[in-house]
Amino acid sequence: MTRSVNDRLQDETIAHGLYVTRYGNGVARRMVTLLSKMDADLAARLLVLLDGKRADTYSARRLASLLAGVRDLNQQAYEPVIDALARELTRYVEYEAGKPTYSSGSEKTRFSSALINFSDPDNHYQDRTTAVMFPELVKQFKFKQTQLTAIGCTRESEAQRRGGWAVYSNSLDRIITLQTGLDGFAYVPGTVFAFADERVSGRVYGGRLTDYNAGLKAVTTDRGTSAVAGDTLMIRTQGGIVESRVIQAVNGTQLIVATPFTAAPAPNAVFVIDAGQLRLQYFRVTNLTFNDEENTYSITGAEYNASKYDAVDHNARLDIPPISLIPTGVVSQPGNIVVSSYESVRQGQRIATLTASWDVPLDKAGKPQADVIAYQAQWRRNDSEWVNVPQTGLRNIEVPGIFEGDYLVRVRAINSGGASSLWATSTLTHLKGRVGDVPKPVNFRTTPLLWGGAAGLGFPCRHW
Repeated sequence: MTRSVNDRLQDETIAHGLYVTRYGNGVARRMVTLLSKMDADLAARLLVLLDGKRADTYSARRLASLLAGVRDLNQQAYEPVIDALARELTRYVEYEAGKPTYSSGSEKTRFSSALINFSDPDNHYQDRTTAVMFPELVKQFKFKQTQLTAIGCTRESEAQRRGGWAVYSNSLDRIITLQTGLDGFAYVPGTVFAFADERVSGRVYGGRLTDYNAGLKAVTTDRGTSAVAGDTLMIRTQGGIVESRVIQAVNGTQLIVATPFTAAPAPNAVFVIDAGQLRLQYFRVTNLTFNDEENTYSITGAEYNASKYDAVDHNARLDIPPISLIPTGVVSQPGNIVVSSYESVRQGQRIATLTASWDVPLDKAGKPQADVIAYQAQWRRNDSEWVNVPQTGLRNIEVPGIFEGDYLVRVRAINSGGASSLWATSTLTHLKGRVGDVPKPVNFRTTPLLWGGAAGLGFPCRHW
């Protein structure tokens, strides 16, 4: 008799529970063994502390000292237990959740154009070659061509469509492999699923449900998320489908949706959040395997981009939305550093001020780099050392009171992750200012003070 899907799910759930219980018992035995060893070490250390102390001479100070030593030993004894338990829990979570791995082809295998052979009916169905090319991919990968044969194709437009499909699929070849528990039973090959990876996105947009209140339209999650009002919550319900609801409010781990779900979410269901500023990763399942020994599913998926269909069929723009807010660490240099000066009168004296300005760094697409938050600048006169200028968020600096000489200014950009670009240096610029060298201090003196001393100095009068 063929067993139903529900029977298999019930058996696998029971088996999973047994495995988890056995695992917990094994961890408990290891922790008890470690605690027993720590107890023996603690007793030995206490004997060392008590050695040489007479029982009839214990004072309050000695008892306090002994108590402090016992507390310190107790803390030292439990630290290895806590570390061991943390490692066990980390391994268990990684086993249950399945840390995903990503892979893709190298840049050498990327194509930007294709030659396609098809059967031409105007030439007695002899093979004829047509071509497609995508300028945006040529800019990224240079001119790299692939060749294929469209079997059974008798139209040039259809041959070009297949070539475009091959080239776009080649550029979107990211593969994910992950392990999961019984949740993986629903992801049959061909299924498109959304995946929230905190390591990639830099934000928490996924987890599991702990409770659902249909009356309050409130979903309680197992962790705090980066969701805000207006984001979309996606959950697989007991009806067997994934339902999406707009988040109306966020109260800690509780998410209030605008409309209730048509069916209650499955217990401990996985949820993901589609945010406005960040897109979830989408993959199409290509392979699903079950491990009888570990009672887990291994899912392999290929990158899925819905805009590829319109890009191939209607020559629309291929939309690749952002999936990460983590700074890449690659920061472009500021450009076009211009150094000049102007004169002003302060307290009846003429002084010159150096000014430097620059353009915002550009990314590979020629657009201003969005994650640049500050600039660090340095300047120097003639062959002197570089002088730092305080970090600034503006794209210009001023250095008052300069002397005449040849000046260089260099600037580097800093992104939100703290990574900096290479230095961009200006051209050597001659500026007019005070004539001569920087004056040496004069009249250096010290003055005795009560329990201390003071030092003073002055400058030549002609410089003030």
